[in-house]
Amino acid sequence: MGVYQVAGELYLSMQEYTKSRYYFTKMVQVNAQVNYLNEAVLHQLLLFKLDSTQGNFKEALRHYQHYKLLNDSIFNEAKSKQIASLQIQYETQAKVQHIELLTKKNEIQQAMLKQKDFQQAVFIIGSLLLLLLLVLVYSRYHIKQQSNKLLESKQQEINQKNESLSQLLAEKESLLINKDELLEEKEWLLKEIHHRVKNNLQIVMSLLNSQAAYLEDDKALSAIVDSQHRVRAMSLIHQKLYQSDKIATIAMEEYIKELVENLGDSYSLHGRIRFRLEIIPIEVDVVIAVPLGLLINEAVTNCLKYAFPQDREGIVYLSLRAVSPSNYLLTLADNGVGLVNTADIFPTRSLGMKLMKGLSKQLGGILTLENTDGLKISVLFTHSSLSHSYGIQAK
Repeated sequence: MGVYQVAGELYLSMQEYTKSRYYFTKMVQVNAQVNYLNEAVLHQLLLFKLDSTQGNFKEALRHYQHYKLLNDSIFNEAKSKQIASLQIQYETQAKVQHIELLTKKNEIQQAMLKQKDFQQAVFIIGSLLLLLLLVLVYSRYHIKQQSNKLLESKQQEINQKNESLSQLLAEKESLLINKDELLEEKEWLLKEIHHRVKNNLQIVMSLLNSQAAYLEDDKALSAIVDSQHRVRAMSLIHQKLYQSDKIATIAMEEYIKELVENLGDSYSLHGRIRFRLEIIPIEVDVVIAVPLGLLINEAVTNCLKYAFPQDREGIVYLSLRAVSPSNYLLTLADNGVGLVNTADIFPTRSLGMKLMKGLSKQLGGILTLENTDGLKISVLFTHSSLSHSYGIQAK
């Protein structure tokens, strides 16, 4: 049908009206079988144009009237369908609104029922809470009565304790007033104790010296002299304590310097052996100062006695330094003759070396020996209560 329509319009434009009418007639016949109303309207309009062009006005008018009739019927049918669609939409919307109205009414009824149930529940709960509140108020009232009685008894007890505290405070104020006097007296007593200990040690040294006057054996005399040195090392600590403003700690830098000088004087070195001291400025209590002083005394004594035989000259290096905030290293080295075997320095009959081992253990330290260009004795120990600065002072 579409091919016939295109062919008829083509021949119409080419003014071959016979061929155009032939294809238009074929077009109308095909549409009569399928009955497409919109196509029929177009066909009548084309036939109207063909008849008008050929001057067949009667047929042209008939085709035009048929065209208008079909066109109006299409319009009416569309309007009818539109009206029917609008009617259906209206009825549907009305039904939806009706359903919504019924739903709203149902929701309102449900809400009213729920509100009624809620009011009943609130009434019941409120009654229970009111009853509970009454019971609680009565209970609190009863407890308050008991608390008041207990508070009265406690108040009496507190008043008695306040009186006792007032007396204690009065005594405390009296003690605070006399605090400075008591502290000064305590300091004086401690210094007096150190002074008496130092005097007693001096007496012991005098007794040893007196005993040495009656001895002819060289080993016995050497033992007496070593004992005097040890007693002098302890005596020097107590001398420093009662001479210093600080009665609890010893300044090791000054103490070691004086201890070494005393040992040098006792052996009459006359400059033959020189000392190099590198001591950090630290202060220690008596618990550390005594074993540390005795350990230095034994090490220096052994060095002066055995490291430089036959009046040899030499240097003794003594250092005390911090290797970490709580670890300290005591080192004594000389450039003397040394030892053939370091095991020789630990004989079972050597009191000095036994003392050094025992004192190192008392310090919680590790004693080591090195025999290189002389003898080197090192003691690494730990003590967190030492107060020090890390500056090294050489003398």
